[in-house]
Amino acid sequence: MNIIVDLIMVLLFLFISVGLFVVSCIVKHNIKKGCSVQIEAVIEDHSKHHSYRSNHGYHMSVFGFNYNGMHYSVSAKSRWGESKIGSQQVIFIDPNNPQHYYRKEDLLIPRILFWVSIGMTCISMINVLRFIIGTLLSFLG
Repeated sequence: MNIIVDLIMVLLFLFISVGLFVVSCIVKHNIKKGCSVQIEAVIEDHSKHHSYRSNHGYHMSVFGFNYNGMHYSVSAKSRWGESKIGSQQVIFIDPNNPQHYYRKEDLLIPRILFWVSIGMTCISMINVLRFIIGTLLSFLG
């Protein structure tokens, strides 16, 4: 009975780690989808927002850039990264829809999920090996 519980726990941990890996890949793919053109954007302004959950205000950067003779302004998707007005930042835009973009900072959560899933997979594989060796040793002796 104890062996079955151990096996279920190890396989569940492995399943969760694979799930996190898949989620991180899907999120990363959706963020980067179509964004193949690298552009230097300038932080032109800050948009004000209010968090009702924590009841405090914060600001998000507004990026401005020129592409194919047109000027675009887009709001940041996260508060991570540089936020001084006038500072430059590299963004990657979709040439078919220049307002769809991503910054390297926007990939932070998928990167964290990826490395957590790799760590969990390594731990799972070690535990699977321990389980197999323990099971073999219990049958042999």
